[in-house]
Amino acid sequence: MERISVAETAKLLGMSPQSVRVQIRRGNLPIGKALPSVSGKGWRYLIFRDKLNEFIGKGQGNGTGN
Repeated sequence: MERISVAETAKLLGMSPQSVRVQIRRGNLPIGKALPSVSGKGWRYLIFRDKLNEFIGKGQGNGTGN
């Protein structure tokens, strides 16, 4: 699965990057996962393009790789 950055996700959703992070941690955005960082001092976000596209109504991927 292709991953997408928090910043790009925020742009596509019209949200701030921090809002995207919080909503993923709360389980309100079913587009990826928030995992505790290895150091335990933060979070790592895995956001999947196909899930994001499905969430915003673009179907299963857009085939462009962008």
